[in-house]
Amino acid sequence: MASPDSCRREWSLGLSLVADTLMLLAYSVVAFGAASLPMLAETLRAGIQLTLGWGILAMMRRVHRGHLQAYDYGSGKLERFANFLMGLLLLLGAAWVVTRTLGAWMAGPAPAGSGSWLMAAIVLAALNVGVNAAAFLGMWRAARDGTSLLLTGQVQARLGKLATSALVLAAVAVSATWPGTRAAWIANIAGGLLVVAVMAGIGFSMLRQALPDLLDRALEERLQAAINRSLGHHFHRYETLERVRSRQSGGRAHIEIALGFAPARPFGEVAAVAQEMTRELEALIPGAEVVVVPVAAA
Repeated sequence: MASPDSCRREWSLGLSLVADTLMLLAYSVVAFGAASLPMLAETLRAGIQLTLGWGILAMMRRVHRGHLQAYDYGSGKLERFANFLMGLLLLLGAAWVVTRTLGAWMAGPAPAGSGSWLMAAIVLAALNVGVNAAAFLGMWRAARDGTSLLLTGQVQARLGKLATSALVLAAVAVSATWPGTRAAWIANIAGGLLVVAVMAGIGFSMLRQALPDLLDRALEERLQAAINRSLGHHFHRYETLERVRSRQSGGRAHIEIALGFAPARPFGEVAAVAQEMTRELEALIPGAEVVVVPVAAA
């Protein structure tokens, strides 16, 4: 069963995705009708992020309900890989828009499009800015605790959506105000390139953050020191220290400690030591997954 906080994150992301899906359908039609490069680029970007967004929501629901227990030590990698894939697709989409923009630049100014299409483009672009602003605010509030890498990645993506939707609105407004002119042609190309720049920036940022965490890392020295302090604090309560394994996977620290106890010691006493050390380490290292394993001392 998902916790109330988990359900709040799911609803925040789900409602945003529903709004995006409806907006994407309308954007796809108007982008081609108005022959707007910025809107076309925004449609491509939204389609990429929307497809992955629905997949991330499905993954988030499975994680929150314990359906990925077999990947408890690798769930951070699943989350980072999703963000890595989104960043990669954004870069590929940006490259495609660049080719379309270069083609429009070589072709020169085009005749004025239909006024009704341009007016629809302005209304839709303005509505998109409002939807993205409201969605970003809701998701940012739900992700402030930083415990969900999936939602954090979506907040970053939503900020990019808000920035690009504002750029698209400005470019479409210029094209509708002076249709068929050189100013409209420049706004169309400049708007497309600005959207590309935002897509590329977000894509590189997501790749840079995801790549290091796709491989396990050693814990920071201060976290290792916290483990040693806890072991020293409880040194008199166990016979031997068999092993300590620690690593950073995704945004979570994983710690496994095997302590040796005399076979004659009562089970309740051994369990109490293990539970107290677990609670202490979880308090010292928030968000860590700690396992203390009692074994028979050699």
